[in-house]
Amino acid sequence: MSWLTRKDVVPSPKNGEIITRRRGRAQEVFVKGCGQTTDYTNAMWTGAFERLAVRPVRPAVLMLGLGGGGGVSLLYEYFPGCTITAVEYDPVMIKLAREALTQQAVTLPTIMEMDAALVFSHIAEKFDVIIVDLFDGPEPSLLSKDTTYLRALQAHLNPSGVVLLNVYKNKEYLEAASGIFGWSDVWTYKENHLGAFRTTAVGFTPPDAWKEYGMVALPAPLCRRENVEGGTRWCLWPLCFELYTSDTEPNIASNAHGALAYNRIVLWKRVARTDVPAGWHAPMRPRPWRTDGFFELQSGVDYTELWHKKARHDVRRWREDAAAGKYRVEPLSFGQFAESYKKSTAYKKAGSHLLEIFERKWALPETRAQLVLWGVRDVVANKIIAGMAVHYPPSQSASVRECPFMLKEATSSHAMTGVMDYWFAESQRRGVMYQVFTYFWQRGDSRQWKGFSVFKSHFVQQYVVYPPLLWRFVRDKFW
Repeated sequence: MSWLTRKDVVPSPKNGEIITRRRGRAQEVFVKGCGQTTDYTNAMWTGAFERLAVRPVRPAVLMLGLGGGGGVSLLYEYFPGCTITAVEYDPVMIKLAREALTQQAVTLPTIMEMDAALVFSHIAEKFDVIIVDLFDGPEPSLLSKDTTYLRALQAHLNPSGVVLLNVYKNKEYLEAASGIFGWSDVWTYKENHLGAFRTTAVGFTPPDAWKEYGMVALPAPLCRRENVEGGTRWCLWPLCFELYTSDTEPNIASNAHGALAYNRIVLWKRVARTDVPAGWHAPMRPRPWRTDGFFELQSGVDYTELWHKKARHDVRRWREDAAAGKYRVEPLSFGQFAESYKKSTAYKKAGSHLLEIFERKWALPETRAQLVLWGVRDVVANKIIAGMAVHYPPSQSASVRECPFMLKEATSSHAMTGVMDYWFAESQRRGVMYQVFTYFWQRGDSRQWKGFSVFKSHFVQQYVVYPPLLWRFVRDKFW
């Protein structure tokens, strides 16, 4: 079929000879024997986009290196509604990319003709996705490992944004970025080494680190348990564990006491820290210990304007129905909450496990004191059809929901969006800063939970992808 392929050699003052191969509307571009836009690079970037645990909604994207423009159509596919700014220093490459995208009927990005080294002195805006794909033939640009440049890049990244970095065979280039960003994920695609990097939001603390959150309630009832300084310990002898959530390395020596201070495995959930101190071990197949999302409330600002368009549509419908007296949000007793939860779709999927954990939390005075329980009542049917528990810890300017539920009867009522609206309004009234959503779906999780994550994403501005869990074994008393 080679007679269907047209090959051209295009001279360039910046890249020397650029070789293009066209087959129909598709175009491949090579410089110094290396593919800039090919089936290989398209597959590589497809894998990179699919690897992201959370993809931002309608993101602003910065491409450092346009190449033949092949990545543009992939970005529109994987990030619907995105706006793209591409930086490319070769005017000939820009011309080829524009021709190819026009022929493929792909919306042209905003293209800045300049050296990527200068771009951050010419733009002020921040981006949700920054792609660094800068090469001179097979060699990645030195900018890809320049810490000064990477910090300038970091300053133009939104708090929940992600940097995707391609360095071909030069794996060591990824180490510079790993030392700057709060979280990293590196992998290989055939010959290429790539990395995804994020910066954890300033001032954000995961609920697991809140002293009122009741982490001691998580182990099964048959376990003995106790709180220790900064963490939790539980034991079903001879299996004993200790858990901490912080970027400060756990002080094992200060906790070498207590009824359950047996030989034990200590688990450390870091928030943003990525180094592995001496004595600690990463899992064989590291993955984030969790992905959370949050919304930052501002006094006097209509939070719904920053929700996803689906949520904005649903909340308008909900408010109309609530104003007409069809539904209302009301406080619930624990008995009412548990009874309604057991009739919900969440209970049918997960069983009693989450409710049992929540019941153990409710039994803790410090945790119960800052919890509120809300339900949505169908006024006509006189029945609770949805609801959730909400934590308002005095130690944090944050709130998190727990055990949300919805009955089948609530499917067409927008009841879950309604109770979300009630939560946001109450938190804004209380002066809370962060509305926290835990447990977003990520690679390796059951796919049946993806739908819940999609719904939550409609109310989230920023995401936090935590570094992998670390562990160590501590020798103490045996019996």
